[in-house]
Amino acid sequence: MSEERLLHLLGQVNDEYILEANPLIKNRKNRAWIRWCAMAAGICLVLSSVFWGQQVMDVYAMETSYISIDVNPSIELCLNKYDRVVNVIAYNEEGQRVVDCLDVKNKCYTDALEEILHNEVFCSYMGAESDVTFTIVSDKEEVLRAGIESCAQGMEHHGTINCSDTQTRQRAHDNHCSVGKYSAYEELVQYDDTVTIEECRDMSVHEIHNRINECKSHHGTSGSSSTNSSDNSITNGNENTFDTEYDYPDNNNSGHHREQHHQ
Repeated sequence: MSEERLLHLLGQVNDEYILEANPLIKNRKNRAWIRWCAMAAGICLVLSSVFWGQQVMDVYAMETSYISIDVNPSIELCLNKYDRVVNVIAYNEEGQRVVDCLDVKNKCYTDALEEILHNEVFCSYMGAESDVTFTIVSDKEEVLRAGIESCAQGMEHHGTINCSDTQTRQRAHDNHCSVGKYSAYEELVQYDDTVTIEECRDMSVHEIHNRINECKSHHGTSGSSSTNSSDNSITNGNENTFDTEYDYPDNNNSGHHREQHHQ
């Protein structure tokens, strides 16, 4: 055996003896390993918390239902699956004036409606012949309808509730119009194909409904606008008339249903 080989073996033996004689060196290595594992686990926990937190926020912010409120101010409440307001859209200048003084984000839609219906700016647009049209786009229309009716019980003006679908809302959105006013426009254009969406944007829903009724009278069609009540008289505190209507497109009105409530 060469001298270099012998010295190398002796060096290995000495290292083994040193480790056995001094266990503190082993402990230091073990503690360092444990620290690295703990740090890695902590980092994984933080990353997973951020990931799942973002997932929860995404679900909360996801819009699943819509309620448009139209007088001449045109406002739309965007709700999440928990019926909380996650966005508010104004479709005209009057609507923007109302939205600018609202604080309804993250509130339940019924609380948001109460705030809007009692808002001083919103009420300033409520004239003697004003109608309030609520339009629901949701897969839980019955629940939202009940909430709207509850909020509108003390309302002194005539109101209607209509139901629409996501396709109609998308067409309305593409034309910078609320789904409620756009639905009224689609009905009006059936009787007067010269009317444009630009004209209807600047009209109140009451004006559009009157145009529809005039066209029906001219064509000898009985009844009033299907997006409005047959009784256009203003209600008072003693008798609050509220119409509920279901408007399902593309079924030739075969599924049309109306309920009239006297509260």
